[in-house]
Amino acid sequence: MKRVYAFIDESGAFGWNLENPSVSRFFILTAVIVEETELEVLTNEAKKIKEKFFQTGEMKSSKIGTNYERRKKILDEISKLNCKFFPLICDKEMLLKENYPGLQFKQPFYKFLNNIIDTELVKAFPVITIVSDSTGNNDFIQSFIEYMKKKVIIPDLFSESDIQLRDSKSSCLIQIADIISGTLQYVYDKRKKVPNNYDFIKQIEKQLIRIEIYPRTFENYVIERNVLASEYDIEIANICFNQAKSFIIKNEKKVDDVETCAQVLTLKYLLFRFMNNNLRHYISTKEIIKYLKNTVVGEISSYYFRTKIIGPLRDLGVIISSSAQGYKIPTTKKDLIDYFDHNKSILLPMLYRMKKCRDLIQLGTNDNIDLLEEVGFETVKKLFSRINSDIPMEI
Repeated sequence: MKRVYAFIDESGAFGWNLENPSVSRFFILTAVIVEETELEVLTNEAKKIKEKFFQTGEMKSSKIGTNYERRKKILDEISKLNCKFFPLICDKEMLLKENYPGLQFKQPFYKFLNNIIDTELVKAFPVITIVSDSTGNNDFIQSFIEYMKKKVIIPDLFSESDIQLRDSKSSCLIQIADIISGTLQYVYDKRKKVPNNYDFIKQIEKQLIRIEIYPRTFENYVIERNVLASEYDIEIANICFNQAKSFIIKNEKKVDDVETCAQVLTLKYLLFRFMNNNLRHYISTKEIIKYLKNTVVGEISSYYFRTKIIGPLRDLGVIISSSAQGYKIPTTKKDLIDYFDHNKSILLPMLYRMKKCRDLIQLGTNDNIDLLEEVGFETVKKLFSRINSDIPMEI
């Protein structure tokens, strides 16, 4: 498999006061994708663009600003390069609107973005070198570098990804990524009011692999388009996703019922992870309860969570897999087997102990007392009749 290089740079920053014109609604990161065999030629062509429009200075979108005609001319030249663009766009307004958990804080927000980049780039291009700017005080880039260093130091057994750090001033391809990211701000942020006669997307559309916009919402999410879809059992993933989605649509307006609100919010949390953060697996009870504490639900116990939220959701046909690590919306047969194994390890020993107790009392009273003859134990008696007490069971 051919190695590709992804030169990345971003536009936008952390910050939630979106009414302030200086705070961007969108955080946009673009990867300029180049095959290794094309790297030298493409670098030289990018240098020529820099010399033509920026002379000895660094190519930056901020230097072009609202000079739309100049931006158009630069994009005309960039569109001739033999490379691809893969932009990832995070809509912060949507994150605020949906009150997605924890992301109003810088560290979780950056972790969320880092997971997206890792998922989208590394899964799409298994043999990849990510090239990032090594200079400056950019909080996000520094967080991404640290994230990727950990991935490289402890790489996946089958992974052939790594990261290189370069000064953006010496890398024209990182500078190209900056221009594309900055240009997409003018496309997506309606506050910038670009004249209709400028269609920047059309200029580079042949180079666009696709544009990924986050957060994904269950209204427009399509499992088959997910970069991890090849790892899913699509039928299972669709069934589980649609059951959760249907419950939310049916019940999210029942704002006066606290238990139903808690169930809807829990499902939204699990679906958010399902759609947007595929590297996360099971979500712990503690994490979900912490999220619910900051909503209308307030503080609840683990017992309440299991008996009033998870249990009733499952009773109503919502499929939630669980293990010792927590909960998730299943995507594979293995997720469901894990769930069955987890329940089996709890239920069968309990039934076995009950059966043992019943048998001992029955034997010790010369069959005068059979606890299962009491009213209400008919179903349990049928279950016990199928359990062979001579078979060792997990304790």
